[in-house]
Amino acid sequence: MRATALLLTASVCVGFSGCGSETAPSSEPLPSTYDLVLTSTCGERSLIGDYQVSVVDGQVTSATSLDPGYPSPRRLDDVPTLRDLLDKAEDAGAGAEVDLRTDDRGWPVELSIDHLPRAVDDEECYRVSHLEVHDAPGV
Repeated sequence: MRATALLLTASVCVGFSGCGSETAPSSEPLPSTYDLVLTSTCGERSLIGDYQVSVVDGQVTSATSLDPGYPSPRRLDDVPTLRDLLDKAEDAGAGAEVDLRTDDRGWPVELSIDHLPRAVDDEECYRVSHLEVHDAPGV
């Protein structure tokens, strides 16, 4: 029985490498309509900088760059919602290093993923701030 528990723990840690981070499943349902500031850093990606993001019914409806000289995203699909951040952490892959930090409700506030720890520029890093919820949680 003890070997099974240890094996299960090892399997979870290998599959979701954020084992030492402050990760917890969302204890409160995520809101579906809200505004936030998303800071996206690290890696070689087009979504780098600070963005004012609006989400309505779980879909990004606008994302405006807050940084002079950085364009707003061309595709709103490239801008993650709160749900997308949790999904990215869960789906990062077996070899990925994941650090997901949540608030007391279980909602994401920081996420960093290094998909290939031995490679360069494959990382994703996000920070959520200035979250304003416009509906009752329910997504």
